[in-house]
Amino acid sequence: MAADVRTKLNTFVHFPIKHLDMSRHVEKPLSESRVSRSPAPFIYDLYAVCNHYGNLQGGHYTSEYWVLGIQR
Repeated sequence: MAADVRTKLNTFVHFPIKHLDMSRHVEKPLSESRVSRSPAPFIYDLYAVCNHYGNLQGGHYTSEYWVLGIQR
């Protein structure tokens, strides 16, 4: 039996801040998959970030957000 070991991942993830295309990660609805046209793209722009500093037992959260290109 495997031990239930939980550790916080600290891996930095690189992704675009603008025009993040998630289309290949979203399953097409059944009705759309039967149609020859391409589904609507799932393209996103980052507008907020939530950070956690600490470990699984406790820590602190901070956040930042952007409105019309101005960091808040």
